[in-house]
Amino acid sequence: MSQSNQHDTTTLALMLGERVVESTQTHPLTTVAGAALAGWVLARGMPKFAVRIGLSAGLRLVGARVMDELAQLSQEPEPSPQRATTSPSPEVTRTTSRAM
Repeated sequence: MSQSNQHDTTTLALMLGERVVESTQTHPLTTVAGAALAGWVLARGMPKFAVRIGLSAGLRLVGARVMDELAQLSQEPEPSPQRATTSPSPEVTRTTSRAM
């Protein structure tokens, strides 16, 4: 392989990597579906047990990611409604109790 071909291949790989990252950020489900399709096409020649192991690991990773996202969502504090009335300051309370 010549030096220029190697640089062209490296440039192409970097450009492809950037597009995959961009696609993942803008359209995550479409990217996952495309990756699953590519994996299915490439795995057609693989033994069934290897495909099952790969699918099992992938599903576990996706499940763990979903559970992490749900845990983060449940830990976010809900915005508290603003109260229209405010409680009196402690000094006002003390002076009114003495006056009685």
